[in-house]
Amino acid sequence: MEVVVIYLIMGALAAYALYLTFRGRNAGVLDPSLGLLNVGGDSFIPLLEQDRNALSPLFSKIEMAASYQIPNAAYCSSMLTSCLTVR
Repeated sequence: MEVVVIYLIMGALAAYALYLTFRGRNAGVLDPSLGLLNVGGDSFIPLLEQDRNALSPLFSKIEMAASYQIPNAAYCSSMLTSCLTVR
């Protein structure tokens, strides 16, 4: 009988701990922003435009900035999954 009572108390404590852990997790970000930085020069502008057009429905604000081109920068796909060095 004591074991059953202990299990009931431990179960209630575990359920309360889970409640405290996961409460309020569905609030999300109220005003999401996306920033895109072009460090690849003029050849990367079409890739950034494609990314901006594809991701714009998910963000309320999108900022695009240009910087100087990194010398011998790697040519990367728009999702940066594979890079090939341009020499």
